[in-house]
Amino acid sequence: MRKLTLRIGLCLVAILLLPALVAAGAPQMSIPTFTAPQSVSIGQRINLSWAVSNTGIEAAPDGWYEAVYLSFDGQLGCEDTLLGVWSQDVALAPGATCVCTHQVRVAVDEDPVCKAGRPVAAPLISPTVPGPKGVPAYLILQVNPGGAAGTVTRVQPVTLRGSGLVPEAGGE
Repeated sequence: MRKLTLRIGLCLVAILLLPALVAAGAPQMSIPTFTAPQSVSIGQRINLSWAVSNTGIEAAPDGWYEAVYLSFDGQLGCEDTLLGVWSQDVALAPGATCVCTHQVRVAVDEDPVCKAGRPVAAPLISPTVPGPKGVPAYLILQVNPGGAAGTVTRVQPVTLRGSGLVPEAGGE
């Protein structure tokens, strides 16, 4: 009788843990580091570096990509400017980390177009009025491993400087 109870208990534990084990089977991407200059100017080429880790138990398939955007609200949206995108043509093994360094040119999309009928937020800056102090902005790194693993992002605050930047009336 005691042997039967032990087997039932082990089966119950296995059944309760099975969903967690299946979910953990997908690649789990994370961005442990994202380094950028504290201050950037429009038109400037800047060096960015980051690390992407796979903390899951399955490899992230080849074809996963990284993208960097310039944002004025820290939330990735259709009004943000894509500064660069890179495709990784190798799988990222479980427990592995990929360290990336890229150079991008800082730009602001003065006339963003949002797809799927999403409205464009009012611009927070005017690209034509000089302003030496700069405005707060954000660099957003997005990593998409494809498949069921989902997309992860990391936000790095920066000050956007250069000729032609001041907050517009009503903007902060």
